[in-house]
Amino acid sequence: EVANLLDEVESGESLTEKQQKFHEKTKTRDLAMMTLLLGTGIRVSECVGLNLGDVDLTEQSIHIHRKGGKEATVYFSDEVTRHLEHYLEERKGAGIDPAEEPALFLSLRGKRIAVRSVEYLVKKYAAIVTPKKKITPHKLRSSYGSALYAKTNDIYLVADILGHNDVNITRKFYAAIEEERRKSVKKIDIV
Repeated sequence: EVANLLDEVESGESLTEKQQKFHEKTKTRDLAMMTLLLGTGIRVSECVGLNLGDVDLTEQSIHIHRKGGKEATVYFSDEVTRHLEHYLEERKGAGIDPAEEPALFLSLRGKRIAVRSVEYLVKKYAAIVTPKKKITPHKLRSSYGSALYAKTNDIYLVADILGHNDVNITRKFYAAIEEERRKSVKKIDIV
């Protein structure tokens, strides 16, 4: 589903005619934003709060401001880097002075994109890919956390990366994965 979602963001072929007109203008930004959300597990508020100076493509990291005023550095993959590079090139060519508007992600009006706009964006693309599921930006965060936990089996690492103050919060969200692991014991034939 994640791959299908990103394919739809990239192609826009299932969008309405009106949506496709906007898609041509926002495709690079939308793809960079979606891969960043899916590839880091950051909150939407953290994403829209990013400034150009918070991105380090060499280190493949972003400096984010978390809930409660905490700050963190979050790392991302080559794929996220590639999409951010394309978006930053396009943003540079838009003629918007970074000193005037330092926000990383901009609306069509050239201002910092709003949380509601990102929520709508996710909903728009997700409705095409998974019409029966209600996909939200928080579900994207959850997907990242689940994938990270499945790969590392380290609840403390997941809690740290997602910015949870208490590992029990993380456990609550990923308890279903643990339950599936416990059930997998049924498949092991020891006797």
